[in-house]
Amino acid sequence: KQISAILRASKYGKIRIMLPMVSNVYEIDESKNLIREVHQDLLKKGYKIPKKLPDIGILIETPAAALISEQLSEKCDFFAIGSNDLTMYTLAIDRGDEEVAKIYDPTHLSVLKLIKLACESAKKAKIPVSLCGEMAGDTIFTALLIGMGIETLSMSSSRILKVKQFLSKVNSKEAKKISEDILNAGDNMLIKEKLKNYNVKVENIT
Repeated sequence: KQISAILRASKYGKIRIMLPMVSNVYEIDESKNLIREVHQDLLKKGYKIPKKLPDIGILIETPAAALISEQLSEKCDFFAIGSNDLTMYTLAIDRGDEEVAKIYDPTHLSVLKLIKLACESAKKAKIPVSLCGEMAGDTIFTALLIGMGIETLSMSSSRILKVKQFLSKVNSKEAKKISEDILNAGDNMLIKEKLKNYNVKVENIT
């Protein structure tokens, strides 16, 4: 019913379908087959919808998906990276549990390397990649994410202006250099310090 509703809504404008919690290639194949069946059924019933299927992509939010992102990318039209869940599942931390929430850390090298891996897979497959979650709206990560290859950031509307202002001061070549430097750092405290120092440097640009 959800797929049918989405496809019927496509008559009003371009849509994309993003599959959550994917960790196996066959899950994409099965989902595509189901979407294709519903699409054909709607056409047979006379619904005025585009004859071409919408773009279908996945939300990378588990280490499993990031680690096999190269194989997954061959089946996708786009990637979106869910930074909140990716951090939580990678570090085995429930943000809602006050006992361990303090060690929830998106700057952890393991999280950053998984994001980078997904970006590299998307680039190899020539598909767009975006990122959502708290990292997307926090300027401390903006240059790092752009440097790693993220093309689109999804955030709450209240964060857009600040991020846009920050981006206007960021040099893409320098951002790539910063991301490489940070990914080569082995200590989380050092990563935080590098991010903070670069952020201050950009903020002071007039």
